[in-house]
Amino acid sequence: MKIIFKSTPENFEKEESGRKRNTVRKIDMKDERFIRLSAIHDSKNMGYDVSYGEITIQNTETKENFTVELRDITYFEGYLILSW
Repeated sequence: MKIIFKSTPENFEKEESGRKRNTVRKIDMKDERFIRLSAIHDSKNMGYDVSYGEITIQNTETKENFTVELRDITYFEGYLILSW
């Protein structure tokens, strides 16, 4: 399953250009994307040598997208910060 997050045109441009190398999302553990990312994060914290994987960012208006390799997953007060 490909992990896709939508982004407003303003944020999409910053993310695609590399000026903004993260996305912040409110955690919803009923959403399969967050379940998968949580499992990856937990495996890393247990010392397993696993990749964070990739996510795709999609422009909400144009549907243009790009895919990035994740470098970090951070939890903060009910939010997930995905960095690349």
